[in-house]
Amino acid sequence: VNNLRAKDSVSIVVYGGVTGVMLNTTSGAEKEKILKVIDELEPGGTTPGESGIKLAYSVARNHFIKDGNNRVILATDGDFNVG
Repeated sequence: VNNLRAKDSVSIVVYGGVTGVMLNTTSGAEKEKILKVIDELEPGGTTPGESGIKLAYSVARNHFIKDGNNRVILATDGDFNVG
């Protein structure tokens, strides 16, 4: 987070028990907001990995920057037990 620039953007999608957007696309300048959401993440419930990955790519597609550095980063316990 500390290396993010104002022109960078971040979204956070979760998939523990439910799938959803925990942080809508946010400027890298809003470091405190991003860190707060990361600190609030907690494991729990089932792991619907397929729906989480699909949602993450949908969010990425909606905010795609042509000729930009677009990435989806997956953090998981590796136990996709639903879907």
